[in-house]
Amino acid sequence: MKKQLKWIVYGLGFGIIPFTFFYIIPYLLGQIPPMAAELTVVFQALIPLTFAYSISRYKLIDIEIILKKTVPLIFSYVFIALLYFIVSSQTKIFPENKLQALILGILAIILGATLFTPVKKLSQALIDRVIYKRSYKYRKTLLTISQEISRERNLQKLSQSLLDLITNALSLKYIALLLPEDEKAGSFTILKSLGKTTSNRTRISIEEKLYHHLKKIEFISEYSLSNRKDLQKSFHSLSSYGFFHMMPLTVENKLIGCLAMGKKRDNTLLSSEDWELLRTISSPMALALENAYLYEQANIRAKELERLKDYSENIIESLTVGVAVLDQNGEITGWNRVLEETFQRRKEEVLGKKLIHIMGKSNYSALFPPDTQQGFRLMSEISIKIPSGKEKIFDIAKTPLLDNTMNPYGTIIVFEDTTEKISLQQQLITSEKLASVGLLSAGVAHEINTPLTGISSHVQLLQKKMLDSPHSQILKKIEAQTERVARIVKSLLNFARNPSESMLYQVDLKETLEGILSLIDYKLRNLNIRLELSLDSINPIWAHGERLQQVFINIILNAIDAMPDGGTLIIELSKKEDQAVIKIQDTGTGIKIQHLPNIFDPFFTTKGIGKGTGLGLSISYAIIKEHEGRISVESKVNKGSTFKIYIPMDLDRNEKPKQMRILQKVK
Repeated sequence: MKKQLKWIVYGLGFGIIPFTFFYIIPYLLGQIPPMAAELTVVFQALIPLTFAYSISRYKLIDIEIILKKTVPLIFSYVFIALLYFIVSSQTKIFPENKLQALILGILAIILGATLFTPVKKLSQALIDRVIYKRSYKYRKTLLTISQEISRERNLQKLSQSLLDLITNALSLKYIALLLPEDEKAGSFTILKSLGKTTSNRTRISIEEKLYHHLKKIEFISEYSLSNRKDLQKSFHSLSSYGFFHMMPLTVENKLIGCLAMGKKRDNTLLSSEDWELLRTISSPMALALENAYLYEQANIRAKELERLKDYSENIIESLTVGVAVLDQNGEITGWNRVLEETFQRRKEEVLGKKLIHIMGKSNYSALFPPDTQQGFRLMSEISIKIPSGKEKIFDIAKTPLLDNTMNPYGTIIVFEDTTEKISLQQQLITSEKLASVGLLSAGVAHEINTPLTGISSHVQLLQKKMLDSPHSQILKKIEAQTERVARIVKSLLNFARNPSESMLYQVDLKETLEGILSLIDYKLRNLNIRLELSLDSINPIWAHGERLQQVFINIILNAIDAMPDGGTLIIELSKKEDQAVIKIQDTGTGIKIQHLPNIFDPFFTTKGIGKGTGLGLSISYAIIKEHEGRISVESKVNKGSTFKIYIPMDLDRNEKPKQMRILQKVK
């Protein structure tokens, strides 16, 4: 602190010198000092302030550093002041016009602010050259290299920049940066090179003894190996590459790289001062190269990981099955596109949340039953309720998510929607049953009809002869049962009939339904069944009109039978896309869930004995299939059933050509 105060006092002394020489001495000699001499009083403040600022800003004590910092500032102030006086003398200093004085002052401020920094840098460079003399170039190189090392992270750019700086500082003909290859000791890859050489190789190899010697010392040159005859031959072989100097770059005894240098442009070898500069920069240069290499490798791995992540996500998103990934806490970490569509929850909404909160307790219990086993597990036909209110059937596959050490850290759940597949399987089974029964019916019905006709005829003859006989009641029962068998045979024949035998014609579904309802209106009133109609006017379709009537009557009568104590019968007709949709809904007893898969099977009935043949829905199913349509049913016990019949509106496109062929055969 005392030294710093002392230099501030010296600054006061230096500050009064210009005023003494230019104003006090001429005044004592009887001369009138010029106006410019009066301005030297400014230096009494500027010079001490400059000293004080330099000391406080840079904490200076060394006289060399004080001169380096203060002289450029003083020189800059003096230069700006002299320039101001020169400009002022040309424009009549201190003009009486105040506006001109104001403009002049503003111009002087702008000029001083613009020129101060460049003048200061120029004077600083001149002072450095005077103080450091020959080492100035090296010091400047060190400063530039340190700035480059701290700024650049790209390995290629850093290498290029360092080689440029060293080549210019040492005036080298050729220089190269070598990186060791991990798989083989003594083998190097030339990362960057500058200058001309006699070899265009990208890799070089040095003998093992020279390689180990290089790792232990600061540099190798012809002079340093003068006492090592065993290594001189190996080193001389490198001269074919243009290398006469080599300096290892190490970090904590690990060889990061090597600087291989040729001769200077004047064909001389590097001097001791040159090696001093290289030794000074070798450690930070090696550290910077290692950091740049690690940074580059980290970037490559980060990009590779990002690419692999995107690749994996693309695969998962492209799957046609739903995939959910859970961590060990049951929180969702993966949720693909299929699950977004199925459960109507976006990926961003579910990530980080518990699966039980997203799917609900009932669905979660179906996925994770109490007896859940560890490891892979496949569960078939799991019923899950989706947000729309419907239930879908899924095949579920659960498997643990394993890390590289095969330790589980999560769970992968795969959802395969098999609802449509199971529905098609059931339809296929039903179709196969119907086909088998149809073949059987075609043969059996005719065989039964012949003896049945004989039985019926003989019963009628006996009834005429035994009108007053006590056995007449028995004959009536035989006749009733015979008629029942006849109805069953007729149903079998209708069931087995080839649809191509009847012709297609345009059918107005609205009129057909209204005609059927007019026939059963009396029955509906008697049973206290309320009818709700919603029949849209749609275009007529090509169909077998009588057979469609049979379908509607079968289903409507079944609905009436399901409401013995009254209820509501809802019948709707609408068009959906290219299909006519007929909906028949009742509020009756409903169908048990275990019976639903079998309702279209021949001879299956839930009615009492003698009340149904079990062929009504089977025949209806076959008729709708003839029309390339489909029937769906939903039912809940004690709440009722809903049958939906879908019939194509454009059936004539396929059937009319077939019909024309039939007409031609008839002709």
